Amino acid sequence: MNKWYSFFLVLITASVMTACQNEETSTSQSTQKVEQKSEATAASAEKQVPEKVQSKIETTDFKTTEIQKQLEVTASTTGIREVPDTDQDKIDDLKKDENVTAFEETSIDGEKWYHVSYHGDKKGWVLSDDVAPLTSKHIDAPLVKQLPELPNGCEVTSLDMLLQSAGIDVDKMTLADKMTKVPFEQNGIYGDPNDGFVGNMYHGAPGYAVYHGPVAKLAKHYLGKRVVDLTGSNWATIEKQLNKGKPVWVISNVQFRKLPDSYWQDWKTKHGTMKVTMQEHSVLLTGYDQDYVYFNDPLAGIKDRKVSKKNFEESWVQQHRQAVSYN
Repeated sequence: MNKWYSFFLVLITASVMTACQNEETSTSQSTQKVEQKSEATAASAEKQVPEKVQSKIETTDFKTTEIQKQLEVTASTTGIREVPDTDQDKIDDLKKDENVTAFEETSIDGEKWYHVSYHGDKKGWVLSDDVAPLTSKHIDAPLVKQLPELPNGCEVTSLDMLLQSAGIDVDKMTLADKMTKVPFEQNGIYGDPNDGFVGNMYHGAPGYAVYHGPVAKLAKHYLGKRVVDLTGSNWATIEKQLNKGKPVWVISNVQFRKLPDSYWQDWKTKHGTMKVTMQEHSVLLTGYDQDYVYFNDPLAGIKDRKVSKKNFEESWVQQHRQAVSYN
């Protein structure tokens, strides 16, 4: 009895061990198959991932040159891109005759590109083939004559034209009344046109002029934050403002050219001595082309009067680049 019992015990133990080994082998094989399947799936997925399209910008060391150009779109439409590369998606579209300002240029693979600003503060790259230099601009602004009421009131009359072009219903006499004024002369001290109109705009007592500061301040009474004082800017900035369809109030002189020293005199004010000329004159710029500048002249009563752009710019610079406009 003990022998048979021992025999069956050994037999059962052997069967259990064999079953465990088989299960272990099966589990190992299953695990191996899963791992192989995972590797195969990963390999398959790896094959399905397309290669990234490489931009020319990533492989090309391109240099840019700073420029300042006013351009207009000549193509029916042109694409704006984040980088100068036609393989990249467009971020915007511009239509024919829209204006942009180029501030950089570069060439890549024989293609010339401009880095431009447009629609306010937006920026992007455009192909040079789709644009051309903007060589002219003309704005239809109302003409207002300063005579006979305001023989010395060219500044407020030009301001009247500016405000009317912005849609403000106002007249020159109201502006003359509202303009800050300072005495022409007291105890040997002359009024400063940066403080207000010096003297009298009307007939009788003497009067001189008023500069951009008080003019911009009065303009803000009607237009608020839309007013932009461009005084001190370069001429390209003035043309850029005109390109937006906005006329520009400026100070020049009645000859519209740079004046010799003999036309200037020392003017002692409470702020110090300054140079002034009795030839001072304010007009409203309405346009330009390659050779000429156009303006409404309140004294001559001429709409879109045309003079040499070179001469006019020199006269404007001589009068400290004073300019006021609006957005």
